[in-house]
Amino acid sequence: MKNAWSIPYFHIENALGGRQDWFWDPLMHMGGCAAVTLCDLSIYLARYYGRKSLFPTGDPHNLTRRSFLKLGYHIKPYLRPRTRGIDRLEIYLDGAGRYLGDHAAADIHLSGVPGELPADEAFSAITATLDRNLPVPFLLLRHQDPAFDHLTWHWFMLAGWRGRYVRIITYGAEQWQPFDRLWDTGHCHVGGAILTELPRRF
Repeated sequence: MKNAWSIPYFHIENALGGRQDWFWDPLMHMGGCAAVTLCDLSIYLARYYGRKSLFPTGDPHNLTRRSFLKLGYHIKPYLRPRTRGIDRLEIYLDGAGRYLGDHAAADIHLSGVPGELPADEAFSAITATLDRNLPVPFLLLRHQDPAFDHLTWHWFMLAGWRGRYVRIITYGAEQWQPFDRLWDTGHCHVGGAILTELPRRF
């Protein structure tokens, strides 16, 4: 039985995926994490699944910081930074869904895994998506465990799992964290995850 899986990811210069702190725009620099995950997802789908229309600002096989930043500003109107951030899955699903629809990818389906679900059910859904080589945008809001302070009120990517640990990619680097502790925030206002489903031909 499989007990680990990591998906291939991409580097932009010396960073693993894109970095929010590359943006000079203060709104994107401070509150553009949701847009960054959609940038990474769009590049991933362009690079590994041939959906080049999702990355209209560059070559998915020759990534540069400049092309990533141009994509970020292209995506900004769809996931616009706001006072409380993109703090609900529904906001993300609406903006990302419109972006897909406007870029010849309306056949790609996004759905949410709400943070209120039991950890086992959420872990099963998330790892099933990772097993299909698709990264998972993840929203963590407040957390009672200070070990997660660096990830709170933040969108980041999940790109693998090992036992009950998940591989997190954010700010151009990776880390492994225990899923059950990550999921059990101890708060009522919780985040969740975004799953991507491609048409059967993929």
